[in-house]
Amino acid sequence: MRRMLIALGLTLALGLGGAACSSGSKHLSQAEFSKQGNAICDDYSQRLIGVIPSSEKLGTTPPEQLAPAFSKFASIGDDGNNKLKELKPPKDAEASFDKAIALQTAQVADVRSIAASLAKGQALRNADLTKVDKEGDAINPFFDKIGLRHCGSDASE
Repeated sequence: MRRMLIALGLTLALGLGGAACSSGSKHLSQAEFSKQGNAICDDYSQRLIGVIPSSEKLGTTPPEQLAPAFSKFASIGDDGNNKLKELKPPKDAEASFDKAIALQTAQVADVRSIAASLAKGQALRNADLTKVDKEGDAINPFFDKIGLRHCGSDASE
């Protein structure tokens, strides 16, 4: 479960969560896009560290106490998403960027759903965590393809 939490954190830190870029601006070169995107991912990965309790504490922490952590986690992920959306990827990376955005949006929504369930006193379900982890695994190839290797859930492995 610890790997899953790290994977979730790094994937959300990536923050791809909306429209690809601001219109009218020039596409970045691949090198500049990778440099800027990976810097954003590194920054938001650091912000996510320790937000959600360790896997050992997840099972013993009351749901109502976990809810704010998952909510904060999703908010940080949204902030990272918004920062990445400011970048304009190279033209040949747009399709993968857009796909990663769509997948990331779904993943953040699922983290918010977990937070809402926890706030209602529902127990944290392994199935929910596994779903979010698998979503991160699905995003990784798109991050790799567009040169954002610091952004995927395998970035620390």
